[in-house]
Amino acid sequence: MYRCLQVPSLITPATLFVVPSISSVSVNASVPSLDITNSSEAHRFAYFTPLNTTISNADPNSYIFDGPRSILTRLSTATASYGQILPISPPFSDSSYSLSFAGPYVNCTSGNANSFNSTVQGFMELFLQKMNSSLHQSSLGEQFAYYAFVPSFDLDVEGSNTVFFNGTGLTALDQPRLQEQPGNATNELWITFYRYLTDRNGNYVLDVNQNKIPEQMYGVCSLWNVTYDLNFSYDGGAQNITNNSITPLNPVVYPTTTAQEDSNLVQLSYSAVFWVITDQLVGSMGLVDYTNSSQNGTSTPGYGSIDTNIEHNSLLGSNDLDYFFDLNAEVYNDTNQPLSDQRLLDKELGQNQTLPFLIEQLSYNVTMSLMNDPLLA
Repeated sequence: MYRCLQVPSLITPATLFVVPSISSVSVNASVPSLDITNSSEAHRFAYFTPLNTTISNADPNSYIFDGPRSILTRLSTATASYGQILPISPPFSDSSYSLSFAGPYVNCTSGNANSFNSTVQGFMELFLQKMNSSLHQSSLGEQFAYYAFVPSFDLDVEGSNTVFFNGTGLTALDQPRLQEQPGNATNELWITFYRYLTDRNGNYVLDVNQNKIPEQMYGVCSLWNVTYDLNFSYDGGAQNITNNSITPLNPVVYPTTTAQEDSNLVQLSYSAVFWVITDQLVGSMGLVDYTNSSQNGTSTPGYGSIDTNIEHNSLLGSNDLDYFFDLNAEVYNDTNQPLSDQRLLDKELGQNQTLPFLIEQLSYNVTMSLMNDPLLA
């Protein structure tokens, strides 16, 4: 007869101890970095064609700037709609690294009628007047709450407004340019909008009727070459990018090349990025006021008109566009109604920020998002 001895009842099993700790290992690995300053890669950012000429001393490296490549349009549109930097492939799902590189950035300045450039104001008001006079004859006009365009010194661009101020002619490229080719445009965006007056505590200043007071603002956003100093970290693949600093180096002007000079291909790449950013911003927002009755006794009421791609991106929630939505609310007599659920979502994406701030943020986000595609980084 045999008996079994139950060992576990006599011998206590060993205890397992788990001690939390953090282990960091440094390794050499390739990370994405924007390749926009490499002139041999300019064809990935910009369309450009050899300048056709019969001049005997023509430079064979002289090119015409035709616009951005479609990959830039796709990435910038996704970034603007998403309101965030697109995912960038990390070297490892849990990793961190620092990176410094040169790239494009859009810098904005703004002010009211008493503090901003008088030439910009003069041109802007002439453009607005001309747009109002060209509206349908049955309309009393449009009260513009937002207008933005890329100024060009080409005076014969089809479908664009041209005005003269102090003897200088200027054309407003106020629609997405696609593959149009203005030979003498600028790497600038001129804008006007309305901002409600606030006191030093951030509270709205009200008039005697307890209404908010709008003030017309003007702005110019221009393209710059800057150095980015960044930290990238990934926790389980979740991306976090810290902007340590942005150091301005020099403004980047629009490429206008003659047959006798070598084209700066990096300038073409930077200008292509600016082009796709401004395509998200040009156009107008305002209140169209129709009053005449039609032949059958009906009439078209006033309505809010959005003729800009801002309708498709996160800048729609900016506080500087509240004036437009308030004008639209007045048409339907619902000024005392709470904001709609859609407008609340737009405002959340707008982060309670001004248009100049959000335009600069958009340019930063687009530049970072270009590293989403391995063809560009």
